[in-house]
Amino acid sequence: MNRLYRFLPRIFFKGRMPVHLTYFVTDACDSHCGYCFYRGSRVSGEKILAAAEVEKVARSFSSPLLWLLLSGGEPLLHPEIEEICASFYRHTRPVFLVIPTNCLRPEAIAASLERISSASPLSTVVAKLSLDGWGEEHDRLRGVPGNFEHFLRTGLALADVKRRRANLVIGVNTVILPQNQFRLEDLRRRVAELGWVDYHNFSLVRGAGVDARWKNIDVEQYRRFATQIRKERFQGGKLFDGARFKVVQDSRQREMVYRVLKKGRKQLACYAGRLNLVMTETGDIHPCEMISWKLGNVREAGYNLKAIINGPEARKCRRAIAAGLKDCDRCTNECYLITNILFNPGELIRVAGEAVFSR
Repeated sequence: MNRLYRFLPRIFFKGRMPVHLTYFVTDACDSHCGYCFYRGSRVSGEKILAAAEVEKVARSFSSPLLWLLLSGGEPLLHPEIEEICASFYRHTRPVFLVIPTNCLRPEAIAASLERISSASPLSTVVAKLSLDGWGEEHDRLRGVPGNFEHFLRTGLALADVKRRRANLVIGVNTVILPQNQFRLEDLRRRVAELGWVDYHNFSLVRGAGVDARWKNIDVEQYRRFATQIRKERFQGGKLFDGARFKVVQDSRQREMVYRVLKKGRKQLACYAGRLNLVMTETGDIHPCEMISWKLGNVREAGYNLKAIINGPEARKCRRAIAAGLKDCDRCTNECYLITNILFNPGELIRVAGEAVFSR
């Protein structure tokens, strides 16, 4: 918990260095999800940042990271993923190192995450296993026969790793889609019965380039499901203070998503380009994965991230976001909503108050 205190001043003094970095380490992927916002033409290997280049970027950070999300594509397909994790650990000491996976290579995934968690002892390493349906539904949605069985094998392999690496957390992430939205309660119950899952997260499908057939969500069903999650987690026995806070924060985040869906505009000030930042596999820097506005490229900036975020393009973009950038109107990016809630003084007080007094 003491690691979190370092970030308290950023609630009031935002600065420009991120506390949350999403790094798309590769766009290579062996899944075939039609609802992925990061799919498309694949970047050839020689254009993707190498570990030696990432080391220079990580070294340019002048403050620690609260969250480091290594995404993709399938991030564990990057041949130097372990070296990349080691670089960020050396220079930014992330509190949470989050790595999602499609689970298609169970033994290799478990072995890599064991080495990563072993080399990052002061970070909480979160393995986020993708699961969008139970059994054949998952295989169908992901376009890979046998994917569900790989999910189960990966989870069991990671459960074995966790016995040796206490800093490893096993999470499951489900994308909420029109095709699964009325079976989420059943999916949540089945996942809880597995016994090796530490937490189950649900993310609404997003992305301007995603076909409409994947995005026709029943808004009221989404809210009913969100309400049920909060109710059940509060009824699951006496929660310690940190867990109560997390339940309320998650609930507030889902309420913001619901309001965006209903009203068609963002509900909170966004810290994209300040507390949140995105780096692509080729080194392009963006304020958010949903905003195409390019702030610069680390190769062109001599791998100096600070030079990019202090540059004129970044300043111009931050002003546009604060003024109400149109690209942000229907944003439901849950990762960014976490930061926008926790680093907003009014929202933080609200969440803390509810955590103390809610029953």
